[in-house]
Amino acid sequence: MAGGLVSWLQHPTPGPIVVFVLGVVAGYFIARFRYKSMLDARAERLEQYKEQLDGASPEEARRRQEEARRRIEALEVQVQSLTPRLLTAEQRRIISSSPVPENGSIQIGTDPTCFDAAIYAADLMATFQSAGWRVSTTNINVTNKSDLGLCLITQDKLSGNRPKNVILEALSRADVVFEEKPMQNRTGFPDLIVSKRIR
Repeated sequence: MAGGLVSWLQHPTPGPIVVFVLGVVAGYFIARFRYKSMLDARAERLEQYKEQLDGASPEEARRRQEEARRRIEALEVQVQSLTPRLLTAEQRRIISSSPVPENGSIQIGTDPTCFDAAIYAADLMATFQSAGWRVSTTNINVTNKSDLGLCLITQDKLSGNRPKNVILEALSRADVVFEEKPMQNRTGFPDLIVSKRIR
């Protein structure tokens, strides 16, 4: 992600995009700090459990080990929830090498209530831009959000003349987790909607 953001900042961009990118960078470092704090807390908790097991009977040791396991698993869930989503290097490569239609443009909508939506959207934005797409972003009150955290709005499958959706193909080839939601009238909806991932 860092390479894409640096590339944006090296070229003149509209004011709103600059503000958006700076906000994403700030959000990324805040999320990384919170993530590191959780890891440090987990390491400290492990050391405490090891000290508590010293001198315990086998039965008491097993009980404490089971309690430690449950608490560590709960901490891991919390850490995972604070880890911002990002594309892998291979996913970026595949999307960047995908064909771009003439005058291809993408609008990405983000759910402002989701802590990593702007970070993930910025990564997607940089990747599609590197392939030659014109990309814009917007904060929206998400009504068509997906439990998978990324929703692609497409033309209704029942339409007799459904155009080839190159965004869908690029995401599918890159094995990006997303949900397609066909609509008869998608006017006013962005192409991609980033929201909290639930499953």
